[in-house]
Amino acid sequence: MVDVKPTNEKLISHAKNIIISCTDCSLEEAEKYLNLSGKNVKAAILMILTGKDKDTCIDMLSNKNENISSAIRSLYEK
Repeated sequence: MVDVKPTNEKLISHAKNIIISCTDCSLEEAEKYLNLSGKNVKAAILMILTGKDKDTCIDMLSNKNENISSAIRSLYEK
């Protein structure tokens, strides 16, 4: 469900809940990062977990076939 497209209030709420579930952040943080990410749930999750900016996270996801776990592991690859 991380591929949800938050296009209405119900889906935006669902997206925030996904972010909270994946990162254990507060509702306020989930909302902040969802907005900072341009409503990209995967990027928002990655931003919270890595501390990286939106563009870096989007690039990381793009390089790892949109897989969050692989994107995080790439930080530790040599």
